[in-house]
Amino acid sequence: MWYPEHGFGASAKCSSLNDNEMAFVSSIRENLLRQQVVNPTRQRGSDTPHILDLVITSEDFVSEITHLSPLGMSDHCIVKFTCQQHFTQYKNHEKLRLDRCYYQRLRELLNINWDDFLQVTKNFVMTCGKNLNLLCMTA
Repeated sequence: MWYPEHGFGASAKCSSLNDNEMAFVSSIRENLLRQQVVNPTRQRGSDTPHILDLVITSEDFVSEITHLSPLGMSDHCIVKFTCQQHFTQYKNHEKLRLDRCYYQRLRELLNINWDDFLQVTKNFVMTCGKNLNLLCMTA
């Protein structure tokens, strides 16, 4: 059970928390999360009201939080809220049809002397490595 006097995130009173509650609050803090429900959602008679409903988000994802009357004989409020969702639609790019490739043409393009090609590449990398200290500042 979560008691409203403990608070959430940076406002949590850590001295009164047990190990499980402290782990919970630490997780909220470390992940920059926010508890959106700040008013008690359960109360029976003269009992102390408690926040039992947690709506935890990382952004202003939730708005217009309202507490409605309980249903029937329940002592739990109904929590109503709006979710702000933004979607980006991506175009479905054409996919390669590997079953329709011109593999003979690909073989012809790749028919090179790989030893020579790799030697040129190796020489280029070595030259860059030798001159890297001229290109980058050192501490």
